[in-house]
Amino acid sequence: MKKEHFEIVLEEMNSKLSNISEGYQGLNDKIDNLDKKVDANTKELRDEMIVRFDYLDRKVDKLDNRMDNMEKRVDRIEDKLDKVTENHEQRITTLETKVA
Repeated sequence: MKKEHFEIVLEEMNSKLSNISEGYQGLNDKIDNLDKKVDANTKELRDEMIVRFDYLDRKVDKLDNRMDNMEKRVDRIEDKLDKVTENHEQRITTLETKVA
């Protein structure tokens, strides 16, 4: 009787270990699937970020060019204004000399 009881207990233990092993394998499969999904999503996000950063880089480059052009225009305007101011100062000095 003891041997039969011991065999029954061993069969139950084997059955439970088999169930645990199957559950463990199922969890491993789920983890592998999640890992693949995360990898795919990460690649997709990385690709999207590269596209967006490239777009932003082009925009910044355009703004830099526009800023450079604006600075050149402002410099030319300042030069013209300096010449006009100098001319007016000479004319005022001339007028003041004539009036005095």
